[in-house]
Amino acid sequence: MRQRDMVKKKRAALNDIVVQCEGRGKICTLRARPFLIRCCKSVLCMSVAGYLLLASLALFLGIARSVTFFSECKNTRLMSEIREMRDFVSSQEEYITRLFSDDDCRRSMYGAVAVSDEVRQVGVGGPATDDDIESVFATRHEIELRRLAERVDKLLRQYDFHDYSLTDFSGYLKDKKYRMDHVPSIAPINGWLLSGFGVRTHPIFHEARMHEGVDIANFEGTPIRASAAGVAKTGRSETYGNYVFLDHGNEFTTIYAHMRATGVIDGRYVKRGEIIGYVGSTGLSTGPHLHYEVRKYRHPIDPETYILPNDFIVD
Repeated sequence: MRQRDMVKKKRAALNDIVVQCEGRGKICTLRARPFLIRCCKSVLCMSVAGYLLLASLALFLGIARSVTFFSECKNTRLMSEIREMRDFVSSQEEYITRLFSDDDCRRSMYGAVAVSDEVRQVGVGGPATDDDIESVFATRHEIELRRLAERVDKLLRQYDFHDYSLTDFSGYLKDKKYRMDHVPSIAPINGWLLSGFGVRTHPIFHEARMHEGVDIANFEGTPIRASAAGVAKTGRSETYGNYVFLDHGNEFTTIYAHMRATGVIDGRYVKRGEIIGYVGSTGLSTGPHLHYEVRKYRHPIDPETYILPNDFIVD
């Protein structure tokens, strides 16, 4: 019994609140119920916890505002840079369009094969990548940057294609120049057209015969020039007298006859306009003139169709 009384007294002492009044030396003891004390403790703990929670929330909101502010500044700067990049890419796209237009004009002017717009798109393909799959979850800035990257990549491919097109066109011009250099196009001499291409009365035999070239008269010793580049072969015959035969390395050959003297040696490559002989009257001839023939695939054709206009005087 005594032990129980002592336990009760200890428990009661734990629930007592001791208050000492100053100046009077008295001590007052207030006794509260355990449930009330527990409630007070709970309220006190909740108050402290609420205060800490509010303080943490205020700190978090402050940090969030700072992060949001800096994020907005960063986004504004990023959008400005994206706009500048977009404007630059647009200007480059306009420039490559002008380059393609100039290329079309050049090709049309010189008879080269045109390049279609579809080919100039230089499209690419392939299976989907992780980037394509993740693009569904990309931000607006990431999507914009990815689109710009695709446009830049296309521009680089178009510039590479334009370089290839210029190289191809340059090769075409070189080949065209080579072919033009080896196609008869100038008169071997300036002078008077005595007899044209076709059937005529032969000036010596006085009968109708096919004239396979043209006769151009000029003073004896007048230089004769190659109408196109080619390899020379010289000779002499009863009909042509002293002559030069030029093989132009394609379907064309030319003959220069009745020369007083030839000016090249066999096997020598001559350029267009280079002197290959001099006007004379050797072979079947009635006076100083040049008999000039143009043959295509070994068949004689009218040389006047391969002489630039006004290159010699027609009498």
